[in-house]
Amino acid sequence: MLNFGLTEMRLIDPQANWLDSDARALSASADSILEKAVVFKTPQEAFADLQGIYATTARPRDMIKEAISPREAAIEVNESINSGKKIGLLFGSEKCGLDNDEIALCDKIITIPLNPDFSSINLAQAVILVSYEMYQGCQNAPARDVLWERDDQEAPREELFGFYKHLEGALEKGGYFQVDHKRELMQRNLRNMFSRASMTSQEVRSLRGVITALTRSGEDLGK
Repeated sequence: MLNFGLTEMRLIDPQANWLDSDARALSASADSILEKAVVFKTPQEAFADLQGIYATTARPRDMIKEAISPREAAIEVNESINSGKKIGLLFGSEKCGLDNDEIALCDKIITIPLNPDFSSINLAQAVILVSYEMYQGCQNAPARDVLWERDDQEAPREELFGFYKHLEGALEKGGYFQVDHKRELMQRNLRNMFSRASMTSQEVRSLRGVITALTRSGEDLGK
């Protein structure tokens, strides 16, 4: 990370001590990254203040999600940073990578183009390849004009998570989740759909107002 100018690391439910002697030795004098690392229990907590998230995975998924190369992602991330957004790059664990629920919370997938007959790389290799492209993108790409006005920035993830909770609560009350074993898949598909929409804070508030109005209307009709 430090080689390529990435200095903010967020750890989600880490299973090891990132400040022990082994971790410091492996960091090769990049202790500052470890010392400033922030720990979160869940992805939702880690994403709360971000306005864009890219998941890194090589495996095909049973959901619609745009997949782009690290170089393409670097261009988009550079544009987002220039417009004042906070962007996150999500990597899975060494053992099992990312699961579908985590990916559903992200905007796009970063897939590293590799030899299809031998495409397995480890976590450190994935991080360095993506970090390299991010650094090159920020170095080479000029600042670009963007259409976002400051008051219409893409909504932070915390607002989206509140919207998901509101929507799923209303759907639960309305009997949408009738088949228990399909509930998680249905929730994941809904979250994935809205995460691709890149909604502003105002759009999130508008949709929550729609849910409230529809819920109230349904209650009135039932009287």
